[in-house]
Amino acid sequence: MARANTTWHLVADIERLRAEIAVVERWAIVEGGSWGSTLAMAYAEKHPDRVRALVLRGVFLFDAESIAWLFQKGGVSELYPDAFERYVSAIAPGERGDLLGAYHRRVMSGDMAVALPAAREFVRWELSVSTLAGMAPAAMDELLADDGFALPFARAETHYFVLGGWFPDEAAEAAGEDPGRPDGADEAGPPASGPAAGGPGGLGASSLPYLLRHVGRIAHIPTWIVHGRCDVVCRPRAAFEVFKRLERCRLEYVHDAGHSEGEPGITARLVAATNEAKALFA
Repeated sequence: MARANTTWHLVADIERLRAEIAVVERWAIVEGGSWGSTLAMAYAEKHPDRVRALVLRGVFLFDAESIAWLFQKGGVSELYPDAFERYVSAIAPGERGDLLGAYHRRVMSGDMAVALPAAREFVRWELSVSTLAGMAPAAMDELLADDGFALPFARAETHYFVLGGWFPDEAAEAAGEDPGRPDGADEAGPPASGPAAGGPGGLGASSLPYLLRHVGRIAHIPTWIVHGRCDVVCRPRAAFEVFKRLERCRLEYVHDAGHSEGEPGITARLVAATNEAKALFA
């Protein structure tokens, strides 16, 4: 998994699908939610001439503070203390300074007596905070009883998170590392962050996440963003930071929704946004 499963492997896969399977000059709409929004933006920034429109839901920029907000004490834990207590209780006290790392070690274990219980608790935590109304305990237990769901979920997610999504920081870029640079681009070093400065919450101008640093690469692409106002998995500020840097972007917060695309308000606005994007090509 670690050698051939990275953000940039997936970006390359999408490009191969376009060229070899879909056989189209450009994708009409690239759509993604949560981690899918990260991947959609990464693909579009790497291949800006291959995307006609973007539809994003629950924007996640893979910055360190957003990851800590979700998985460490002091973020979502303040809103869901009961669920967080169960999530923490599966980890030994001496390892709780890095809960994500501790879970990653367990779910990657070859001992299923270690990996499976940890995977269930890790996924339980995320499901517990993903919808405004909450998930029925019986439904959650039934879902988590499926080892073919919980273990791959936890392994893939912790794998990506502990490795920072393979997005280089500014120091690495200054040294020449930029796997997302468009082919043939002559961009030298990190570009300007855009017309609007960042702010609190780990998105300040002094340390912008990779996808924000390079959002100018997709400034020409019409973009729709749908984000739950009460989304605690992917913070609403991330959507706003992308929106204010893109001239051809529409952002809609859904006030009675959290993170899940299955919440009625999110679903309805995603359908509407997709139809609006399709109308560009009618």
